[in-house]
Amino acid sequence: MSACSYGYEKYGDAAMKFKEKILALALAAAIIGIAIYFCFYRFDTVFAPEIDMLKKIEDKNVTIEWHQQIGILDQDFPDFITMQKGKIIDTICYARNIANIETYNEELKIGFYGTPKYLHQNFVIRKEIFGYKIMIDTNFTMEED
Repeated sequence: MSACSYGYEKYGDAAMKFKEKILALALAAAIIGIAIYFCFYRFDTVFAPEIDMLKKIEDKNVTIEWHQQIGILDQDFPDFITMQKGKIIDTICYARNIANIETYNEELKIGFYGTPKYLHQNFVIRKEIFGYKIMIDTNFTMEED
């Protein structure tokens, strides 16, 4: 009997089969762990909302964009409006009921279907950004189909 055998010789094939089962279980656990890791690792990028530009206005030295987010799992993402001046981009608002945007003489007019809402709550929009005065119009109505 060798010093490293620990007495497994007397069990013979049963010990070898047990050892093979343990190795097979360890391999299966490793494969399942790797599969789960890659599923969740890519989850946020696979199911992230797609962003479409609904309207773009280039006025003097700023660019204003109205974006819509379209999701796979959650279909209730808010739209958002950004303004860019040079390399600086600032988000003006996120809202679920934006109707229109337009500019005139360094004024940005944002139209809403009723009071501006985000997550079913009212919110306040800044009065000025990059020298543009922000005007809010809440008189838009949705047309019935």
